[in-house]
Amino acid sequence: MGEATPQDMPIWVVVLIPIAFFIIFPLFWFFVTWINRQVGGWSRLAKRYRTSDEQKGKVWNGVQGSVGLISYRGVLRCVTNEDGLSIRPVALF
Repeated sequence: MGEATPQDMPIWVVVLIPIAFFIIFPLFWFFVTWINRQVGGWSRLAKRYRTSDEQKGKVWNGVQGSVGLISYRGVLRCVTNEDGLSIRPVALF
């Protein structure tokens, strides 16, 4: 009694929900990754050690590690060569 059924739902609600998801979820994900960069210390590391060169060498994907307060379980990509070590999270993180 008094509950809305799918037949009672206006069509604009059915259309709006997926559109809102595809707009709000990417904005939320961007915000979460931005917070992780700030809290985790990626911004401080990038200020000091950033390079624009694509690193070549031995590659390890799915590495676990921590940067600052943030733990990355299996989403880091590490590249080692004679110049040093490059660490970055995979694209979605």
